[in-house]
Amino acid sequence: MERIIVAVGLVVVGLALIFVVPTAYEGPMWLYINERHAIRLMDALGLGMMVPSWLYLNLVVLRSWAERRKKG
Repeated sequence: MERIIVAVGLVVVGLALIFVVPTAYEGPMWLYINERHAIRLMDALGLGMMVPSWLYLNLVVLRSWAERRKKG
């Protein structure tokens, strides 16, 4: 249960880094996409926290679903 809480927390923190931090404080540009879009340091850190945690949560849900199907 603690791992699930930590994973949810990391997803929330990652989303906050991506959407809440103003562009002026995001750090250097890492990947230029076009004139209006780019991935900066804070975006990359947010994605680095969010994506593995989100994948872990999906794994937990799929395992739970598989166990319920096996029992039922």
